[in-house]
Amino acid sequence: MAARLPLRQAVAPAPGHPGRRGMSQALVRVDYETWRQVTGRRITDAGQHEMLNWFCLLGALSEGGLRLAWSAFVTRDVFNSNKYLAIYHEGR
Repeated sequence: MAARLPLRQAVAPAPGHPGRRGMSQALVRVDYETWRQVTGRRITDAGQHEMLNWFCLLGALSEGGLRLAWSAFVTRDVFNSNKYLAIYHEGR
């Protein structure tokens, strides 16, 4: 079983965006359980509305059986706009 992030850490607001980094690491580990533990309410209460799109992405990746080929989490201090970039391929 993959290690779990505390919910507070998983949706931590700025500065530094450790929550988004932690959730991107869970994507890399294919740790769906960490994602299942975080509710939409927790995300929005922390002001991380853009992360709601990540849940849609995760569902599509899981259902499509796609596997991670490459990823990068790029921290940006301008407008608190971090970027998660990834390439996925078919195959389980």
